[in-house]
Amino acid sequence: LPLRVSAVDGDAPGTAFSIISGYTIVSVNGAPPASSPLLDVFEFSGSVAGQLRLKADLDVDAVNAVNFFLLVVSAADSDPSSPRTGLATVRVTVT
Repeated sequence: LPLRVSAVDGDAPGTAFSIISGYTIVSVNGAPPASSPLLDVFEFSGSVAGQLRLKADLDVDAVNAVNFFLLVVSAADSDPSSPRTGLATVRVTVT
């Protein structure tokens, strides 16, 4: 890593709601990240929009069991009353 994801909002450019306000990790390999220490190793940077990074070293034995991680990530726009979100799948292959 680092890996950077980006999203584009469908609202009129330059409006308050056209800004992507944040990214979250919804699931890793089909489960919530906090459900397993193996899955809870990724985070989005607080300083670089969309930058995905490791927050802990990968356990070699555990990684050998999966070989890759499928992260479902969500991007949200900045509409405070009804934010729009979109999902994407990111595959992180460990070699």
